[in-house]
Amino acid sequence: MKGTLGVAVVLVAALMLFAPTSDAGIYAGASVTQTALDVDDVDFDEDDTGLKVFGGWTFFKFLGLEASYYDMGSLDNNSDSVDLTAFGLVARGILPVGEHLELFAKAGYMAWDSESSSFGDNDDTDLTYGVGAAWVFGGHISIRAEYEILDVDEADVDLFSLGAAFRF
Repeated sequence: MKGTLGVAVVLVAALMLFAPTSDAGIYAGASVTQTALDVDDVDFDEDDTGLKVFGGWTFFKFLGLEASYYDMGSLDNNSDSVDLTAFGLVARGILPVGEHLELFAKAGYMAWDSESSSFGDNDDTDLTYGVGAAWVFGGHISIRAEYEILDVDEADVDLFSLGAAFRF
């Protein structure tokens, strides 16, 4: 009897984690990004300011999906210029901390395109992951800061962003 009760309590608690809440729903936003690009085996380590537009669906209190478009700017040094753009799709895990603060982690894939004066045009799809925090105002507007990494074989792409989102 104690074992059955224990299993029932664990199952109910697990189901409560994935129950839809008032936090669930669609959101959209934009961020200003600072992109740092470091190309391996080449003297190229530059950064630039860009833009990210994103939208998502939080379908459980702790889990959602997010799609993003990135214009990472034009990264220039004395001998080369690289323009980076990308589309991303990630799963987003959310940890509410108190009434207004949300911490989140995300992982997924990013389809990127680069145009370089020295290396030509390249595109691929690679793993992306990141962490962030959002401060929610009045239930609908949030300000968020993020750090994301695009895991490319030949280069390191780090993105820092600050933006706002609106929950519908």
